[in-house]
Amino acid sequence: MSYIVTSDMGGTFTDVVVSEKSGAIQAFKAPTTPSDPTQGVMAGIQLAADHYRLNLTEFLDQTEAFIHGSTIATNTIIQMNGAKVGHITTRGHEASLYCRYGAKKDTFNLAVEYPKPLVRNYLIKGVTERITAEGDVLVPLEEDEVRAAIDQFRQWKVEAISVCLLWSIANPSHERRIAEIIEAEWPDVAYSISSVVQPAMREWPRASGTVLNAMLKPVMHAYIRKTQQQLQNNGLKKDLLMVVSSGGVVYGGDAAENPVMTLLSGPAMGPSAGSVYAKVHGTQQCLVIDMGGTSFDVSMVSDGRPIVTKDAYMGGHPTGVTSVEVLTLGAGGGSIAWVDKGGMLNVGPHSAGADPGPACYMRGGTEATVTDANVVLGYLNPESIADGRMSIDAEAAHKVITERVAKLLHIDLIEAANGIYSVVNQNMIGAINEVTTWRGIDPREYLLVTGGGAGGLHVARLAGELQINTIMIPKFAGALCAFGMLNTDIVFSEVGSKFTTSVDFDFSGVNAQLATLAERGRTKLAATGTSEADMVFEYYVSARYLDQVYELEIPLPDTRMTAENLSQLVADFHDLHERRYTYRDIHSYQEYTDWRVIARGIRPKVAFQEQPYAGEDASTTITGVRKAYFTETDGFTETPIYRGKGLSHGMRVTGPAIIEETTSTIVVIPRAAVTVTKWGDYLMELGDLP
Repeated sequence: MSYIVTSDMGGTFTDVVVSEKSGAIQAFKAPTTPSDPTQGVMAGIQLAADHYRLNLTEFLDQTEAFIHGSTIATNTIIQMNGAKVGHITTRGHEASLYCRYGAKKDTFNLAVEYPKPLVRNYLIKGVTERITAEGDVLVPLEEDEVRAAIDQFRQWKVEAISVCLLWSIANPSHERRIAEIIEAEWPDVAYSISSVVQPAMREWPRASGTVLNAMLKPVMHAYIRKTQQQLQNNGLKKDLLMVVSSGGVVYGGDAAENPVMTLLSGPAMGPSAGSVYAKVHGTQQCLVIDMGGTSFDVSMVSDGRPIVTKDAYMGGHPTGVTSVEVLTLGAGGGSIAWVDKGGMLNVGPHSAGADPGPACYMRGGTEATVTDANVVLGYLNPESIADGRMSIDAEAAHKVITERVAKLLHIDLIEAANGIYSVVNQNMIGAINEVTTWRGIDPREYLLVTGGGAGGLHVARLAGELQINTIMIPKFAGALCAFGMLNTDIVFSEVGSKFTTSVDFDFSGVNAQLATLAERGRTKLAATGTSEADMVFEYYVSARYLDQVYELEIPLPDTRMTAENLSQLVADFHDLHERRYTYRDIHSYQEYTDWRVIARGIRPKVAFQEQPYAGEDASTTITGVRKAYFTETDGFTETPIYRGKGLSHGMRVTGPAIIEETTSTIVVIPRAAVTVTKWGDYLMELGDLP
């Protein structure tokens, strides 16, 4: 037998999903190991090998592809513990990383401090050179100044160098020469140049992305190398594939060279999985939420495609790279509940993570978390989760919520636990509103696809408040992003800048740019062994109305721009702008800035296995009852517990009820019902909720 294996390393758990040649899929969870993340990955693979009654070497030997998503890059930037970076820029532009766009994000909030820059001032060196916006060399590069900067960086024990020169997007020759000098003067140091990392307009995001890439390079290179060695030493014959922020996968070596691509490595696969489930449900519109142990991610799929952005931020800094648009906040099962000085209950953003984790996990956790609250409320099994592989200490959950929340607020244990549950729900509803109603989008028109080990515990309440009546909870919701990896392609996103407008369109310049980008992508795909027949190219442009600050990315009507299809591009932008922001400005002409070509190497997709109809009666899968808290019944109610492995096509579970899956738990509130689809997933429908 042969397998395709995916692994998604989160802050609390590492998910592993295995697709068999027959089409059957299995999911596994192992605790993430922050001290050595590869251990958590290997532990998850070991669970999979044990399931198939193979030793680790036999299992990996039969693995045709191994795809990995990781939070290493994300955590490195959030914690600011990457490499010490020295930055080289055009003389006179040393302050671009400080000045940013001239204001902090929440301009009128005096409590918000101005963001700290990525690189300290003394580590930024300006060198004499100047290239014009048209690409002409106005001032030659002073190479001795570059050598002096490198020598100074060496004395200051810099670990990586970033280079971002003004208008290198029009002519990268000076950046390339600096790269040659770095390799000659200091061959062992990691470095990044902006014309390779992200050759797109806007100096600050380009510089920021280049610095982030340099900061991550030593860390990610070591992590990817170690992970690949561990896998290959234990029998894997294939190269490691890494998930990137744009929603595809690249080979580990490519990710190590441009690690800024991996900043949304895991969450980027949520929309990919959501689009699969939306399609089988007969729609191309869905909201995707993923509540794991540490964070809550929300994203959208519109017209069958994930929403993408080139304005992604990480730790308050623009990444500069095109990414699937995912809004993340600290609202997961491990999110810590705390009482502020004003006596208000808060949840998150800090998390107990995997080590020590929630108190009920019995690993030394001393903080009250959302998971502890779910145990107290009866939603989680008070003895064990993950199909019995992880024990739960319910008494520890009761104790920590009493000490950390109830006593401080002078309320009882149940009120405190329900308060934690309600507060985290409101936090998540706010995040969903931010990507929907605040943009003029009605969430009621979208299918809500739910993922994450904790998602099923909360989704009914979230949907009820948002008045969303239809919810899809995949069988493998607990490993949603890892499942999404099974349905992705090898993807290279090539971007370049060429400014033009709809009234004076530069057809020759734009088409030359598109041809260059496509050829660059074709070369990279060919290096992966992708055949011409499996190569697909998608063309996009970032467009805006006159005097707008930000752009929308829209697909081009063809691979080349002509006078005939320019009108179609104009109309498409009007339509997209109206769908996204509820208005169009037909009297304004359009400006086009950055052009992007996605070179996609098509990989085999997972085919869903249909189940035979088993009837509506699900009573045979009830494993017992326990008391669970529901506001509709004014307290605890004897609630039937259904075993997810026993539920089949057509079976119907009406609330109040709890369904226990291997990697997740689903709370079915009163006046809600869950039906098992022909693919084994759960379709929840809500009635009128208070």
